Amino acid sequence: MDAMREWAAVTAAFERELADADPAARLPHVDWTVADLAAHLGEVHRWATRCIVEGVRRPWTSVPELAGSPIDWYRDSRRQLLDTLDPYIPCYTFSRSDTSVRFWHRRQLHETLVHL
Repeated sequence: MDAMREWAAVTAAFERELADADPAARLPHVDWTVADLAAHLGEVHRWATRCIVEGVRRPWTSVPELAGSPIDWYRDSRRQLLDTLDPYIPCYTFSRSDTSVRFWHRRQLHETLVHL
């Protein structure tokens, strides 16, 4: 499986679903709106980007306050991570066995699938 290709497809699907959704709609089984979910997943992508670029684990906020459009936030977050996902670069991960960007391909694929 090419996790990078799968991640790109799954995040594109999430983006399409987000574009068609009401940002104020409440989500079942969690105390979030669609906008909160976009903020959360976008923040997770940005956090992974910082881990890759800065080489260390950084603190993050589960659901940051957004000043603008949830879809714009998510699109920009996705683009930032996509721009850093060269699979052969060593970087910070929380895995002992894989310290390459390939780890983030798989981890972000999983994260996005959970929320899609």
